[in-house]
Amino acid sequence: AARAEAVRAAIALACAVGSMQLAMNLAAGELTGDLDASFRWYFGCGALLLALPAGTWAVGPWWRALGRAVRHGRWSLDATAAVVVAVGLGASAMNLVRGSNATYADAVAMFCALLLVGRMALHRIQDRLAVQASHLGGILPDDAPAVDSEVVYVVGQRLGGDGVVLAAADGALDVAVLTGESRPQPVVIG
Repeated sequence: AARAEAVRAAIALACAVGSMQLAMNLAAGELTGDLDASFRWYFGCGALLLALPAGTWAVGPWWRALGRAVRHGRWSLDATAAVVVAVGLGASAMNLVRGSNATYADAVAMFCALLLVGRMALHRIQDRLAVQASHLGGILPDDAPAVDSEVVYVVGQRLGGDGVVLAAADGALDVAVLTGESRPQPVVIG
């Protein structure tokens, strides 16, 4: 799944860069006035065509999420993103059909790329945290020694839970698992 996610993000980034290049050439040509009218339309169409793989294949899971949202009435972030992509690509196509050179396809492709890269980074962080959390299982002891309904701990023993200190010698306990404190805390009665 991580590999497929990386391929989708890479395709979306490549489409975004290509589409933005054509859109920038179009904008520069309009500013300087040295771009022929027929070429303007081709640059706009090229930007839209380059953005299509990013807005269709690369974000395929978004389109499936939109279908589920429509069928089941449960909206999600992916369904919302699919609507944004549809509106952006649709508006770009309508403008080109009407003879306008205003295209939003490059922005749509970049939107897709940035969301896919962000999602990929989020999944990597979640996987790393899951591995770290799996190592926490052995930190706390399974039980605590009981003597006449009181729990007795000796120096170096792990504290299995919170409680009240009834008697103690001078010292400190490592209570990082319970409190988040990074240093051992002094032990006092009460």
